[in-house]
Amino acid sequence: MEIKITEKKVIIIEPINARVLSLKFKNISPTELREYDTFLGSTFSTGKILGLSFYDKKKFIIGDVLKVNDIDYTINIIEPGPDFDYYLIDTEFNQSVKYLLPLISENNKKADGYLVSSCLYNTYLSLEKYPEYNDCNFLFLCYKFINDDNYKKLEKEIINQKNFVATLEPSTSFTIFVMELDKKYNETISLFLEGKHHNFKPEIKSKITEFYGVVANKNYNRLLYWVKSVVNRDKSEVVKFEEKLGCKLPSNMSIESKPDINLETLKL
Repeated sequence: MEIKITEKKVIIIEPINARVLSLKFKNISPTELREYDTFLGSTFSTGKILGLSFYDKKKFIIGDVLKVNDIDYTINIIEPGPDFDYYLIDTEFNQSVKYLLPLISENNKKADGYLVSSCLYNTYLSLEKYPEYNDCNFLFLCYKFINDDNYKKLEKEIINQKNFVATLEPSTSFTIFVMELDKKYNETISLFLEGKHHNFKPEIKSKITEFYGVVANKNYNRLLYWVKSVVNRDKSEVVKFEEKLGCKLPSNMSIESKPDINLETLKL
């Protein structure tokens, strides 16, 4: 998708996945609209980008909705990117993607090209419209429908799983698969909700890290590193955390915070 400011000055918008758009530019650079705060009479930038402006002819502002390839993206975060000029981010993965999604996967299956496809928007522990499922015994896999062969293959694979419960379509933007979490994971789910990821049983830690251990796909490297660091309470990450806080971290405290139930609830 291209937006022409002039004949030579062009904004190029490309979807990376169901959550993120990239912005590239030809012969043009945006002006960042940043958030500012005041403390003790001094004004300073918080570092948060609230929008991007192009000679007042085009703006991308937090809260705007863009339609790209017939898919809606709400801009909730704007970040500079290492590979592209900027990222427009609709949502970031919830903790349930990192630690619970692997638990509903079939044996020996990896994330890449399976449950974590480019269509995955997020996962949730509850849905406001469907209270009958909101008892933490189910995981909701939320995908933005993309009409291609890969999505159709993914859909068929999910529906054929033993823990598949139902397909929901609460809006035209999303397809949601309801997956049952096996009762053998009740203890793991309780620890997850308490923010005690490092207390998962060894076999649970292995299942999670193996699921994201897709060596051939660099998109999972950061996710795998963080998940491994959290469940194993990596010493180097503990030190970083302590330096940031300026105090010692209690031995029973995880380096990942408790999941925010508001974020883990889909409100449509």
